[in-house]
Amino acid sequence: MDYEQNQNREQTPGEQDAAAQQEAGQPAAEPQPSEWRDFRSVNHMPATPQKVRRVGTTTLGLTLVAVGVVLICSLFVPNFPLDMVLRFSPVVLILIGAEILYNAVVHREEKLRYDFLSMFVCFILIIASAGASIAVPAVRGMIAMDRAESRLGREIEDELYTALQGEEIADLYAGCYLSDSPLLYGSEVDANASWRELSEYISYGSINMTLSVNYDNPSDFAAKVQEILEKIKPLELPFYDLYIRTKNDWFSIWLDNRWQWDSTAQELEEYVEYSEEYRSSLEPGYGSGDDGEYSYDD
Repeated sequence: MDYEQNQNREQTPGEQDAAAQQEAGQPAAEPQPSEWRDFRSVNHMPATPQKVRRVGTTTLGLTLVAVGVVLICSLFVPNFPLDMVLRFSPVVLILIGAEILYNAVVHREEKLRYDFLSMFVCFILIIASAGASIAVPAVRGMIAMDRAESRLGREIEDELYTALQGEEIADLYAGCYLSDSPLLYGSEVDANASWRELSEYISYGSINMTLSVNYDNPSDFAAKVQEILEKIKPLELPFYDLYIRTKNDWFSIWLDNRWQWDSTAQELEEYVEYSEEYRSSLEPGYGSGDDGEYSYDD
């Protein structure tokens, strides 16, 4: 039965070719597997792999070269404007965009692969450059402001020294403090200007003075303070904080407004402060009143 079925089965093209070759007296060729024929067919040929082009690597390379050159220049070139150069850091974004557009137009048949690592590094460099472009001027402004404050203090001391010629003064210190706006934030203010030109930017100032003589009573001390004020007021200082003390620290006075500067000697005596040493030096019979001044007991 199996033999008859095999005889009645329709022969494949390969078997028909082999039978024809046997009838012609030629040796039968070995049958080719069907997958071999499929492999040689045009429809089953493997597709050519598409070329992949990375986008962002070129920009990263240029950025690293530029950063290296800038850092070297900042180390070896005197007064190199590092903060000005760092303000151009957004140019990196322009380079990345230009590289993307160029590859999208010129290499449109190629598969574009964005180098996110390179773009991330460029983004970090931009953030760091932007922060440095803000921090560097701020640090320079703080240094310039400290130097300007010291210089202005010395200028005021020189003018006080001239105005108080003949007064018995052992020590004098003048300090002034600028507001942050003129130097810290880069406004057009000359850091070498005089204290009169920068008076509107002086937010606070003070004068500390020590007399080289002692006084036996607060009224004499207040009279000397009033005499000193009359010599200082023509300078028109932009502040009113003034501290004066005697050499032995028995008496001291602190004035902090314009009305106190215009006081008489009797009015200034109300602001005089006494030390414990002065209290202990009082003869028996002196006592302290409620207002802090000393008077005879009844």
